[in-house]
Amino acid sequence: MLISYAHFSYHLLSPSIIILYVEAVKREVDRLQAENVRLNETVGELSDTIDKLEDVEQALDVITQTQGQSVAAFAEQVKENRDILGQMQKNLRANVLQNLLQVVIRSDQESPR
Repeated sequence: MLISYAHFSYHLLSPSIIILYVEAVKREVDRLQAENVRLNETVGELSDTIDKLEDVEQALDVITQTQGQSVAAFAEQVKENRDILGQMQKNLRANVLQNLLQVVIRSDQESPR
């Protein structure tokens, strides 16, 4: 016995089955709408977070630039201090030599001949 396609389709797509499908689709639409709302809220929260992170990034850029300038200024001060220390060492040697020469000259002047 051959069952016609129309007869089979009618029983397969009976009104009660169609109602079940429609209800399932409605449930899925409701679920997707709720998910869409949740995702939109998440996008809003992420946008706020991105704005805050951009502010932090700008602040860090300013700090980094300032530190870079501070490091350069510090390096320059170290170089200047090294030069000053070198001059001080030369002056100290000259003072020691001058003191030695003065001692030698005084002892020469004070010694009997």
